[in-house]
Amino acid sequence: MNDASEARPSDRYLPYLFFVFFGVVLFANGMLVYAALSSWTGLNGERHYIRGLTHNRTLEAVAAQKAMGWTGSIAVEPGRDGDSTLRFRLIDKAAAGVVGASVTAHFLRPTHVGNDFTVRLQDLGGGQYVARAEIPLAGQWDVDVIAEHSRGRYQITQRVQVPR
Repeated sequence: MNDASEARPSDRYLPYLFFVFFGVVLFANGMLVYAALSSWTGLNGERHYIRGLTHNRTLEAVAAQKAMGWTGSIAVEPGRDGDSTLRFRLIDKAAAGVVGASVTAHFLRPTHVGNDFTVRLQDLGGGQYVARAEIPLAGQWDVDVIAEHSRGRYQITQRVQVPR
């Protein structure tokens, strides 16, 4: 007769299988935690908390910029020697070039921290501004151009593709 209370030979492996199963789960979770902590943080730029606190001032600046009626355009042209040329055109409401502005461009790498840099653009007249920049990596860059003028401040951000 077969007694139901008797242990089968295969039952003695159940505690080991239990520990192996949870060991595999813990190992997989550990690998995922390591990958999350050692990869890109997802943060683009610095001072996120301060920028969040000053969000209303940012909205007011955007409204003031729209009221000026200025329009800007950004173009990045690759050069032969590894340098690239940044061209920025700024026109006012009357479609005349805005001259005499102090223009800077901030290059921000959206996928890597530590490659960001800033260049100052020269005024060529007629609302044309230009700068040569050695861009360290090919790929996508966010170019944030800020033009300071006695009539107001203009800012534009555009994502550009830099070939190599």
